[in-house]
Amino acid sequence: MYPQHESVEAWKESYECLIKELRYYAPGAEITLFSIPPFGQSFENVNTDVKKYNNAIQQLACQLKVNYIDLTPVMEDESGYLRSSYTTDDIHFTLEGYVAWLVAFLGPQKSFEPVWNLASKWSDFFDAEPELAAIDPSCSLEYPGGRGPDMLVAYTPAYSAPTTGTNEWGREAVVREGKVVEMTHHNSVIPSDGYVISGHGKAAQWITYNLAPGSRVLLEEERLVVKEAGIEELTGYEKFRWIQNRVIIAIAELQKADASKVNKQEWKALWQDIAAILLLPPSAMEEDIAKLEGAVLKTGLLQ
Repeated sequence: MYPQHESVEAWKESYECLIKELRYYAPGAEITLFSIPPFGQSFENVNTDVKKYNNAIQQLACQLKVNYIDLTPVMEDESGYLRSSYTTDDIHFTLEGYVAWLVAFLGPQKSFEPVWNLASKWSDFFDAEPELAAIDPSCSLEYPGGRGPDMLVAYTPAYSAPTTGTNEWGREAVVREGKVVEMTHHNSVIPSDGYVISGHGKAAQWITYNLAPGSRVLLEEERLVVKEAGIEELTGYEKFRWIQNRVIIAIAELQKADASKVNKQEWKALWQDIAAILLLPPSAMEEDIAKLEGAVLKTGLLQ
């Protein structure tokens, strides 16, 4: 909850009233206040204000004796911005962002059950052959670049403009000679030897999860085919993301299996290792990611 057009003092007073009302109507409820997460780089100036409001939230939590969780260490990158894999537009969370929030709230152990129960709903974000809503759509005043809500669109050199013309509320991947060469947010230049994959909403999240510089992509009629990189081709944080996402997909598949044949404890232990890494700053992840990779390869759980 980011307060707009309101002073810290006025907002703090309103927030205090809200908490007191919650206590009045739900006296037995356990109340937890979260800090406002950092914004992405395109909202750099906002992050200064966010720190002021977070100080006020922490003061309120202490004053009213309620729980307080600081999301900043879990959400920020090494430059203090919202991590790029946690957002498509520098504001709204991707699935990975919400998972990190869940782990910060519940901890590595308790976060497993929600992940286990929700994985089947999340796995659609990792479809390797999604259908395109349009190729070289007609421009419209309502939707810049012809890209509407939740649409996945391809812009080729045959498009009516040299750039996609899209607004900032999305994600784009520039593809040249079958490989992603750049990730952008909007209005990307369309290469003469490739195309741009652009998405809004759910489609933007799909791009974030499935495409990265180096990804191999094929545009076939009305669909894309993504050739997934193997774990051995990835390094550092991208390798960790690969493991985390593959675990979610694997758990979703297990929901269809005979429960008596599933060793849930093995998956719980693996998830706890993943969740523990999520709580670390990026600069401190490398050693733990290497250990996690070894554990994954040794158990064969993702084969």
